[in-house]
Amino acid sequence: MVIFIVLFVCAVVFTGWAISDDWDGDLVSLGAVTSWVFLVIALLVWGTVRVSVSAEIAEYHAVKDSIQNARNGSDWEKAAMAHKIIETNKWLAENKWYNQGIFDVFIPDEIDTLEPLK
Repeated sequence: MVIFIVLFVCAVVFTGWAISDDWDGDLVSLGAVTSWVFLVIALLVWGTVRVSVSAEIAEYHAVKDSIQNARNGSDWEKAAMAHKIIETNKWLAENKWYNQGIFDVFIPDEIDTLEPLK
């Protein structure tokens, strides 16, 4: 949320500064346009990442159910299952790490309730 607030404040300040009669510089106009563009990009990225991570959370639940149903199989199936467990746990750890920092607004909080697969 901090990212959006900072970008919005910068965009408003630069736009107000560019519109005022006290300043005729192109640099301020460039700052205003750049701030608004970055704000729009951040909003688009926010929506895209949230949808993507939500889809991956649904995939996590599907993998978890599949693992519980396929514990008794051939060696090839067990190896494939172990590989998928490793990939899923890697994804989970990465997204939990991102959810703890400044990018927490991009990751749904549901990620914190998920446990590594075993």
